[in-house]
Amino acid sequence: MKNLLAVMLVLFACSQETANSNQASQTEIKPATQQSEQQQCTGEWRTFSNGCADICSADKYRKCTMSLTDSCDCGENKCWDNETMQCIDNP
Repeated sequence: MKNLLAVMLVLFACSQETANSNQASQTEIKPATQQSEQQQCTGEWRTFSNGCADICSADKYRKCTMSLTDSCDCGENKCWDNETMQCIDNP
């Protein structure tokens, strides 16, 4: 029984490490891209407490990473569109 518990603990730890590394690679912003986005931001450039930031999404149940993310805060009823690199009305 102790061996089974130890194996389950190791598997859980490995799966968490893989999930964390996948999330980090999805939200990583290259400095040149970030600088360009910051120049086009018509709102306030700030650090958000999760990976969703103020980025537009039609999926209201999307899952956000638990990581600090720099992005444009477009203000009330607007969001940042990564494709056009500008603030647009919420979808």
